[in-house]
Amino acid sequence: MATSHVSETDRLLSEVLEKASIKNVLDLGAGDGRYSVCCADLGAKVDAVDLNPFPEDIIDHLNIRTIMADLNKFRLPARLYNLVIMRSILHYLKPKEAESLLRRVRRHVAPGGFIYIFTTTPAGSNRYAYTPEIITKMLKPLILCRQEETSRADRTKPDGLFHSWSLLYQNVRSGSACTV
Repeated sequence: MATSHVSETDRLLSEVLEKASIKNVLDLGAGDGRYSVCCADLGAKVDAVDLNPFPEDIIDHLNIRTIMADLNKFRLPARLYNLVIMRSILHYLKPKEAESLLRRVRRHVAPGGFIYIFTTTPAGSNRYAYTPEIITKMLKPLILCRQEETSRADRTKPDGLFHSWSLLYQNVRSGSACTV
C-alpha cells in the first residue's frame, strides 16, 4: 500500500489516508516529499511547499505541484484542502509566526477536512516548543480528534524526556464527532 512511505510515528496520518476521501493535499515543509508522494500515489492532487529545492522525482510527479517558498511569506493558493500536513515544522517558527501560519492554514481546510501535525520538544535554543494545548488554541474552531504522545529519555531536557506529538484536527461543526 502507498502508505508504506509513512513512518510508524505517523499512524494517525496513515489512518486518514486509508479511511478518508482525500483529493487535495497541502504538504507544508514537504522536505524530501515522502508524504507528498504517498498522497499523490493514492490519487490526490498535492501542493508541496518547502524552503529548500525538491528532489527531481518529486518535481516530475504528475500529481504534485512543488512550490519553493518561505512559510512565513507564502500566500496560500485560493483553494480548499481535504488534508494539510505539517510535519516537524512548527518548532522552527517563532510564536507569532506559528500562530499566523496556523490561522491562515485553518481557513483553507475544506469542511470535513483534516490538519495533521507532528511536533516535538525540540533540541537547541533556536527552536520553539508547541504543546497540543497551544496548537489547539491557535486552530480554533477546528476540533482535535486524536492525539498520540511519545516520550523517550533525553538528559538535555529539563524533565529528562524528549516528547513528540501526532495531532489530528478536523473541520467539523461544533458538537459534531470526528470521522476518523
